[in-house]
Amino acid sequence: MRSSLRVIPSLAVGQQMADSLLEQARRRFENDRYVALRSLIDDDLAAMLYGHIQRRVEAGNIPQSQSHGMDASLEDFADSLMEHVLKGVQPRVEELCGLKLYPTYSFFRLYRTGSTLRHHRDRPSCEISVSVNLGPKLETPWPLWVSGPQGAKAVELAPGDALLYRGVECEHWRDRFEGEELAQVFLHYVDQDGPYRDYKFDQRPALGMGPHTRGALTEEPGAPKPAPRVSEPEISGTE
Repeated sequence: MRSSLRVIPSLAVGQQMADSLLEQARRRFENDRYVALRSLIDDDLAAMLYGHIQRRVEAGNIPQSQSHGMDASLEDFADSLMEHVLKGVQPRVEELCGLKLYPTYSFFRLYRTGSTLRHHRDRPSCEISVSVNLGPKLETPWPLWVSGPQGAKAVELAPGDALLYRGVECEHWRDRFEGEELAQVFLHYVDQDGPYRDYKFDQRPALGMGPHTRGALTEEPGAPKPAPRVSEPEISGTE
């Protein structure tokens, strides 16, 4: 009986600590407009997703990056597995940022030696963004720089770690990559009650569909018209 009584307070304390950490993350996101998240996904999932990208590389069906500064990289929009991850982590992202969200799209990139990322902000579909490190673990971390109201900071991420940030507001960039390769997946959302809510699914009919379907939405009587499309930036609206 006494041993079971000892367990109950420990569980309560654990929950209190979790609640405290969640509140800290929310405050940091609100104040800084970004927050680093340790182990957003577990090691096994990160390794599985990295392996999936490697198998696609071996199959030769990942497009070469069209983004400025990304000539050495490979990337893809709305990979079917990454779209599942986009939807799967949404409840946790909502909990961390304190907002109800619509998913817009996923995007992965395999950085290679010589890759850089210019200073930029993202397009409307990336209002709430999550950049997740999939691996491998690097001997020398390659930081993602992000600038918010409190200034610029270099954020180092291990596999499974992520940066939650307001992509439309926060300028972000990376210096030249000196490692061999690094896989990253970008998960994008919009606030259901925010100014970019019409970018749900990135203005596609549904998740999992290609960029050519943007704007192919069925209009319902009385529904608000989608916001005008903005020109695509050189960077594909991701990290």
